[in-house]
Amino acid sequence: MGTAARSSDLSPLAASTGDRLGLDRFVGKVPVVLSFAGPAGSAVTAEVVRGFDEHLAGFGASRVQALVVVSSDAAELDRALSRDTTTVPVLADGSGEWWQHFGIEEPSGARVTTLLLDPDGNVVDRLVTDAGGVHAGEALAMVDRWTASACLPSSTFTAGPFARGAQATDGTAGLVTNVEGDAPSG
Repeated sequence: MGTAARSSDLSPLAASTGDRLGLDRFVGKVPVVLSFAGPAGSAVTAEVVRGFDEHLAGFGASRVQALVVVSSDAAELDRALSRDTTTVPVLADGSGEWWQHFGIEEPSGARVTTLLLDPDGNVVDRLVTDAGGVHAGEALAMVDRWTASACLPSSTFTAGPFARGAQATDGTAGLVTNVEGDAPSG
């Protein structure tokens, strides 16, 4: 693996949170799970997003930021996912910039690819499945295996609101919050 994701190489993307999110918000602070799931309106993507919503507390407990990247523009993302329907941030990559940067093939059918980036932005693991509904659980298991093998420092910080339907008071909606050195979003 070992491919570094330099946050300066990638443009921030429109997100289902109403914000624009880039890797620079997370790289250097926490590990990141990037799940590339296809078009925003597809049934497979809906299953992937639902799965990440159901497992978001597990990613938060592991201090890992989960992000779903779709091959749709911001308008299609807004049509497919209203802000009240998901807690995992979904990013609109209609140009395919992030897909190309990480060497992910454009989606064909039900194939979902997830990358695990360490806090420095290095790709340390990859998961490819043909099933959207179980993908998030398998991604969380990948994170658990990696954190068990990596000597990660423990954190005294608390995770943001990860419960399904929880509303963040600081506008972060499902983002790992209270990361040392992280400025509040606004």
